[in-house]
Amino acid sequence: MNKYIQALEKYATAKKDMSYCKCGKPDQVSGFTCKQHCKHGKAEGNECPPATKDVDLNTKNRNATIKNHVYGPLNVDVPGDYWKKIADKWDTTEEAAKKSLCGNCVAFDISPKMDKCMPGEVSDESGRLGYCWMHHFKCHSARTCDTWAKGGPIKTDEVSDNWSKKSGIIKE
Repeated sequence: MNKYIQALEKYATAKKDMSYCKCGKPDQVSGFTCKQHCKHGKAEGNECPPATKDVDLNTKNRNATIKNHVYGPLNVDVPGDYWKKIADKWDTTEEAAKKSLCGNCVAFDISPKMDKCMPGEVSDESGRLGYCWMHHFKCHSARTCDTWAKGGPIKTDEVSDNWSKKSGIIKE
């Protein structure tokens, strides 16, 4: 394993000391800084998830999903043996695995509200960027992970708001 991958894994799994956080329950929402964590309780219904605005947090959550939930493939144009490996994990065919994508996952948010949270252009020739409510990072529709669940994507602001409230990012 090369040093870059080792460094990414170390960063993704690092535990933060949140004992200084005075907002109530430090680090309940993994990966957030104290400032971001404390902001959750005061968030308005129209705010964006912190990972859409904080590249370090987004990267940390994405890397944790790569390590813990086989998020990939890294390069959708050159997937290597990714689809075989995830098909084996799911005990299915590669063909079936290739149809179980972030783009049709129940937690993949591409609502108009979420589009406004994205940093810029959200689509390319292989798919589009959306937000994963399961793992709290910006993900690509042509990828998948082992927590994929049928029923998506999220296309309306109302459904997006419900996921936001359920996630604990927005509190009523």
